[in-house]
Amino acid sequence: MNNAAPALLALLLVFALPMAAVASAETTDTSAETNLKTVAASDPITADNTTNRLSLDGEIRSEHTPVSPDFGTTLATRDVAMQTEYRTYRFEAEFENGTAEERGALVEAEHDWIRERIADLSERERTAVSAHANGTLSDDEFLHTLVLVSAEAAELETHLDTLDSHASIEEKPEEAALDMHQSPVRDRLAAFMSGERSSTRSADTVLIQTTDTGMAISMTGRIEYVSEVSQYSNRDTTAPNQFESFSSAHDHVTALYPWTFGEASTGFEALDLAESQLYGFTVPHEHGELTTYLDGGTGDIFYETQVLRQDQLPIEQYGETWTDGAVELAINRTPANGPIEVKTTEEETGEPVRATVLVDGTIVGETGQSGTLWVSPPQNDYEIAVQTAETTIHANVSAHPVGNER
Repeated sequence: MNNAAPALLALLLVFALPMAAVASAETTDTSAETNLKTVAASDPITADNTTNRLSLDGEIRSEHTPVSPDFGTTLATRDVAMQTEYRTYRFEAEFENGTAEERGALVEAEHDWIRERIADLSERERTAVSAHANGTLSDDEFLHTLVLVSAEAAELETHLDTLDSHASIEEKPEEAALDMHQSPVRDRLAAFMSGERSSTRSADTVLIQTTDTGMAISMTGRIEYVSEVSQYSNRDTTAPNQFESFSSAHDHVTALYPWTFGEASTGFEALDLAESQLYGFTVPHEHGELTTYLDGGTGDIFYETQVLRQDQLPIEQYGETWTDGAVELAINRTPANGPIEVKTTEEETGEPVRATVLVDGTIVGETGQSGTLWVSPPQNDYEIAVQTAETTIHANVSAHPVGNER
């Protein structure tokens, strides 16, 4: 570590660019006005034979946007990593040479710094969500912020582990806060933006949904659907804790996700932070994995991630199909506004047809040789269009979950 420090510091000086230099120059999105719709407040959407899903409340801005390699974001995340690595190096050197009293003060100072950084991450993220919701922050800038916040949260978590390895500290509240800035969908975004992950599809898109009080991001792949939802208004640390014990909090979450915690569950991991009025649960189940955080003050879920295997989900065809006489468009939907399967076939033979798929005017991919494409649907009503060399078919789709309750 000692030999690496000068080179590391030199790299920091090279890569420590101002944030404005790596952000997208675009600051507005003219499509925002056409994608604002209001959705009534609700508990997690109730699903039949699969896991329930947290949804957003209020006026939602909904955008599908392509995800592609982004040198600026990659450079910024590497800068964050190197700065934290250097801070860890400096901490370990000072800790090794310090007295017992100096070591204790050093650990506490670093712990305080981590708390400050966590507060800053939360503020940056919520500011970005609000700015995207009102149309003053572009999709690219929003994703840049989320990926950068996630990268810094991961580095802070590593630094927190370093502190704990040198002196036992109470780290669970900070660890939980950092976990809520990381998720499977953000990991996938980072992989695409760094160029580490690519696809043979014509487009890789993320669905961004934002309101003044929350956000939801989701992506589909060949096998898995990943999503993250934060409903900030469901978190109130000033209200009295509604749960007398962890057991009562667990019972309440079980009632909100009965299928997930029932026979489908293979066990769960829990985080009991009664002093912070925070209860976390990670539950592997038949269709994937749920992570959810319950607020003791409101008694509501305020953060949720889902990893779901699309081919394992219950599926049913939407109530109608659309055709131009030669090509037929059909949509298969999964419960609780889960991923949809877009199918394009020859009307007479039923053979697959390759087509480009658009949601609300944005290309989200191609149906390919199989004639199918999985898509993340908006929480509000939307339009699906499919294009071939000869035709374009339009379909208006209701977002109300078919066969399920809100």
